[in-house]
Amino acid sequence: MKPRYRLYRRGISGRYYAQDRFTHKQTRLGTCQKSEALRLLNARNESEYLPSFNAQIARTYLSASDPSAGTRTWRRVMQVLIESKQRKAPGTQARYERGLLEAGLDGIRDLPLLQTHLEHFLSAVKCRGAVAGSAVF
Repeated sequence: MKPRYRLYRRGISGRYYAQDRFTHKQTRLGTCQKSEALRLLNARNESEYLPSFNAQIARTYLSASDPSAGTRTWRRVMQVLIESKQRKAPGTQARYERGLLEAGLDGIRDLPLLQTHLEHFLSAVKCRGAVAGSAVF
């Protein structure tokens, strides 16, 4: 099976691009160095074959730059949002506090950020408590 993306270099600028073999869409790789361009191209092609493996690789790279990224939960994000009082009127602060305590958000509250999927958010939005009067949604 042929790889989905192919590499090419454009004329005068010398920049490398990836072209999708199916859609023919061209995407600039943002480099003039062939070694960098090949790495980026290989990453695109590998993502087609092993998406779950690539997600794990992405988590590994992210944890190298932010060690707590893999364990950070939505509860912590909500706490920081409530605690940050910069540029918030008192009424806005109260709405945030009420909105983030809604029962509809209980499904994602203790879920790590990097393991959240669309279905988690949809279930939170569908819950009547999360939608009615919430400042978050």
